[in-house]
This record gives sequence, C-alpha cells and structure tokens, in this order.
Amino acid sequence: MKHPKGHRPPHAHGYAPLCILVIFVLHPLYADEIPGDEHGSEDDAVIVARVGDERITQTELEQAVRLKVGQALAAHEASMPNTKAPRLQITNADRILVLNDLIEARVLYVLAKQAGLLANDEAVAQALERAKSQFEDEEAFQAALVRNDTDIDAFKKRLRMKLTSTAFLREKMADVQATDAEVELEYKRLRAQGEFVKPATVEAAHILVAVQGDDETAWENAEEQIEAARARIVAGEAFADVAKEVSDDRTSAERGGVISNIRRDGRFDPEFAKQAFETPIGEVSPPFRTQYGWHILTPLKRDEARPYTLDEVSGSIRKRLDEPMRRQALQKLIAEGKDEVGVEVFFDPEEEPASESGAERRQ
Repeated sequence: MKHPKGHRPPHAHGYAPLCILVIFVLHPLYADEIPGDEHGSEDDAVIVARVGDERITQTELEQAVRLKVGQALAAHEASMPNTKAPRLQITNADRILVLNDLIEARVLYVLAKQAGLLANDEAVAQALERAKSQFEDEEAFQAALVRNDTDIDAFKKRLRMKLTSTAFLREKMADVQATDAEVELEYKRLRAQGEFVKPATVEAAHILVAVQGDDETAWENAEEQIEAARARIVAGEAFADVAKEVSDDRTSAERGGVISNIRRDGRFDPEFAKQAFETPIGEVSPPFRTQYGWHILTPLKRDEARPYTLDEVSGSIRKRLDEPMRRQALQKLIAEGKDEVGVEVFFDPEEEPASESGAERRQ
C-alpha cells in the first residue's frame, strides 16, 4: 500500500476519527461550498488515490478542500460576526489531511458494498427528497447543483455512498458499548472524586418592580410599589394574583411569579439567591434590591444538595465511555479495511495540484 510523503493518520493531527465520513450532501447554508462530482469522460479524470474498486479524483479532492475552507469561514463568522474573515491559504499539507479523510470514508464505503449493504434506489430517492426539502423549491435545488458544478446523478451517487457507509457503521458499532458493570464502576470512581452532585435548589415565586438607570426617584418609587405589593399579600391576597398584576418579569408573572431551579452558583443575582435560600418556606421576604430593581419572593420548595443516583446519570456515563471505545473500534476497522481492500495514493505533496485537462497523469 502506497502513502503520500509525510502521510499521517488524521487522528495524529488532532482530527476526531468519528468525523472521517466525508460524504457531502447539499445544504442551503453552505451552498457555495457543496462539492460536486467530476465531469467529462472517466479517462480524463486525474486520479489521486484508488481504494479497492473506487477512485478519488483531483477534482473531488479540491472540492472537499474548498468545503473545509467554507466550513472554517462559516465557523469564524458565527463566532466573530463583526470581524473580517481571514484569507485562508490552501497548502498541500491541507490537501493531504483532506485526502486522508476521503480515503478513510471510501474504505468504509467499499467495505459496506462488500458486506451487501449498498443502499437501494428507494432509499436514495427518499434521501434525495429530504435534501430537496431544505430548499425553497425545485428551482433553488437545481440552481445549487449548477452553482457547484454537479448534476443530479452525481449528487445521488453521493447520497448512496453516505447511506451505505452509515448502515455499515451502524451495524459494526451496534455492540461497541460499555457494560452495565463498567458504567457502575465509572460512577463510583467519579463519585469518589466529587462529581455527580446535584446542587441545592429552590423554587420560589417572586415579584419584580424593574428599574433602569441611576435615577434615585425611580428607585424610590419602585421600592414603594414593591412594599405596597407585599402589604397586599400579607393582608391575604394570593401571591400569584399579585405577581400576575404587578411583576415586571412578565415571563414568570404568567406563572404566578414562579421560578424553578434557583441556585447559588452565579446564575442568579447573589442577593436574589440569598433571599431564596434564607427566607422560610411559605413566608414573604422583605423587599430587597438587585441590579434589576426591587423584589419580594416567597420560597415554595427547597431541595438540599445530594448525589445523583446511578440511574440518573448512567446515560451520560455510558456516552462518556462509549465514545472512546467506538473511536478505537473505528480506527481498527479502517486500518484493517485499508489492508483488505487495497489503497494506492498518487498525490505527491511536492507537486502542484494537477489539472483535469487530460494532459496530466491518468491512472
């Protein structure tokens, strides 16, 4: 089996092996970066790798690289929307990383075909309809195909590859999971380290008279309003009724002022949390001031801190254990699959990317 110079598996570069299924489908968000498929005759395509009876062309590699760039730019825009996106320089080192992803995805596809899991036409048709549903209409879908230099047949081929490989992985990974005994052992280990402790919480009803700014007159008026609201409750009116009428926190007011899961962990104003925890259940707190205005509250229920039970956290523990097990199983499956199906790499990182003109190397 041949490998490109300097080749390393993706996980050696920090890539998560579970993400190697680089099978692309149309999505309106990344319409300009959707990979197409090579056009022209089969003989004219420059091949950068062969995986069993499958081939990866230079065109496919470049399209996959462009998609990675598009995703990187989209991530930058999402995290820093008001900054100019960096200009990304694509190098052959980038191409090697993406080519490794493509090869590993193709290995899974070839293994899936050998296992008799090739997706049928009906499954592909259903996946195609789901993809089309992401677009406004058929015209928008067809425009995306044209914009990305592909056609419906090439796109359906991509869908078939994705469906086939997904079915294969689902079958192979079905039994790769932690046992109940392993989950329980991990629970005990983490509990001994102080994890899985449910913090103390309070459910309370509150009333807020909101104040904005530093106008002392506004703060004094708000204090008078909250004192009047408290007097009505002490005189016998239902807290919930007064909250619905008076409170400026309209979200909780519709529930009679009720707020659940109040904690002393910084999520709530410190004075608000203090009053929620220290006011006796069923009593009405004195008026108190926070950055939001003047409040009163009445605690309805208080739950003390306690350890989570195994049943409450077994799902998260199992997921924590299963993920590295499945990554390892996937790495082994791909490594053995490469030897089984045969992989040849023709891409030379020392050369400039070949064109698809037909004048370059063909395999």
